[in-house]
Amino acid sequence: MCSSDLYFILILFATLLFAGCNGSAPNYALLSGEITHPNGANLNIINDSGKVVRKIAVGENGLFADTIFNADGYYTLHDGKEMTTLFLKGGYALDLKLDAAEFDETLVYAGKGAEANNYLAQKFLSNETELGDLKSLFGLDEAAFLEKSNAAYTSLVEKLKGLPKAFTKAEEKNLQYENALRLMQYKSYHPFISGDKDFKVSENFPNPMADIPTNDEAAFAHNQIGRAHV
Repeated sequence: MCSSDLYFILILFATLLFAGCNGSAPNYALLSGEITHPNGANLNIINDSGKVVRKIAVGENGLFADTIFNADGYYTLHDGKEMTTLFLKGGYALDLKLDAAEFDETLVYAGKGAEANNYLAQKFLSNETELGDLKSLFGLDEAAFLEKSNAAYTSLVEKLKGLPKAFTKAEEKNLQYENALRLMQYKSYHPFISGDKDFKVSENFPNPMADIPTNDEAAFAHNQIGRAHV
């Protein structure tokens, strides 16, 4: 049996399982797809605690299909030196297409859960356009930095409109954490990048933690800010 036959059998098997769940979502997600110019023989799916929860074999023709059990939240998909963020819930059936030679520019999803994951696929490109490289961003004066940072944050929040509620709720919180981390990094990095070792932010500089829901222990612990014990 060739790998393409196995791929379609797995797709059919998963579809039948999903259909037989009597209306209730299963606790796993299906991830399948095709990668041109893959960077390795396997894809690693890593949870937000840094644990590899699934190693997926990629066939010689670039096809793959597998399940991620107990799927619930954010994951990282690693293809050798490249990576992207996934959002998975039980019942998702994602089909991924990409050319790993132009990873972020070609990554696109179809199937159940595609809306949320296409948002995440475009998020990196959006930040790259809105914020530029970090050295240039943190080298800006305070007013210019805040203008650019706020514009990027607002743009991503606006793009969430119309997406599934479960994802929107999680991503709004995630964007708050990312924005807070960016504010913290500016305070730390600007003096070194600008060469002004005596630099201090103004009294009007936003409090990074003002809008952070620190009472959500699970989300806080698994975020970059929580992991840094700020």
